[in-house]
Amino acid sequence: MIAELFRDGELCFSAVRELTRVATPATEEAFLRKAHGKTAHQVQQMVAGLKPGDEPDATPDPRRITKRVVIEVSVETYAMWRRTKTALDEEHGARLSDDEVVQTLCRRATEVSATTQGNAVPRPAVQTAVTTCKACKRAFIEGAGEALPIDEATAARLTCDAEYIGDLESDELTRVTSVIPAAIRRKVFHRDHFACVTPGCRATRHLDLHHVRHREDGGNHSMSNIAVLCFGCHQRHHAGQLMITGHAPDHLEFTWQHDDDVESAMSGPSWDWVPVEADGRSVELDPEPDDRSSHRSG
Repeated sequence: MIAELFRDGELCFSAVRELTRVATPATEEAFLRKAHGKTAHQVQQMVAGLKPGDEPDATPDPRRITKRVVIEVSVETYAMWRRTKTALDEEHGARLSDDEVVQTLCRRATEVSATTQGNAVPRPAVQTAVTTCKACKRAFIEGAGEALPIDEATAARLTCDAEYIGDLESDELTRVTSVIPAAIRRKVFHRDHFACVTPGCRATRHLDLHHVRHREDGGNHSMSNIAVLCFGCHQRHHAGQLMITGHAPDHLEFTWQHDDDVESAMSGPSWDWVPVEADGRSVELDPEPDDRSSHRSG
C-alpha cells in the first residue's frame, strides 16, 4: 500500500522512508491514515520513538529517538576530528561512541572547571533543564525551544546533582533548592580528588555526583552515599552497564555488565578519610513534590 502511494506520487520518498521503518502489514493502513496530509517532517515526528509492530498512537520510547547532525568540513578539520576521537579514547581508556565524543566536546566547551577556577567545584556554564509532566510522569529535556522526551535512566542521571526550581504551573515563589547540599558537594569533590572513582577511569573533567543508592530507593545525601563519576561512567551506570554498590569512598564495588561475562572491581583504601556530615546536621531533603517540576542539571 505504501509502495503504491509512492509509485503514484502521493507519498514523497522521505515520508516513505520514515513509514517503512515502523509500519508492518498489520499496521500499515493505520499509519497511512494518520500520515494523511502531513509533511515529511511531521511524519518523521509522528514515528519517532516507535518500533516495528507498534500502533501509530503507541507511547514512543525515548531511548529510540536520535537526532541526526550532518556537517561538512575541510580535510584538515576532518583529520583533527579523527585525532581528537583517538585522544578521547585514550583519555577514557575505552573506545567512545560518536554520541559520547560529541557530549565530551560539548561539555568541554561549556564547563566551568576546576582548572579555570583554582580548586573550585566544577559547574557547567550552560545548564540543562529537565521537566516532568504531572499527568503522564514522563520527563522532557529542554533544547532551544523544543521539549524532547527522555527515558527514565537519562532523567535519573541528569537529576542526580541538580537544582529544583518548583512547579512550572504554580504562582508560588519557590526557592531554588540544590538536590545535594552545597557543603556536601564541595567535600565529595575534594575527597575524591576531582576525579572519577571508577577503577581504571582516568577522567578528571566532565564530572558528576552520583548517589550510590538511588534516591528513589531510599538513598540519602550522606558522604558515604555520594561519589564522583565522569559523565561516561555515570551514563553507563544508569543505562545498566555498570553496577555500583557499597559505601564511598573505600568500600565501593563496580561490576561491569557485558553480554557474555561480568567483570568486578573493588575499590580499596587509597587515602585516610573520615566521613562527616555538614556541621553535624542532617542533610536529608524533603521528598520532591509529585507535580510538573523542573530541574536544572549541573
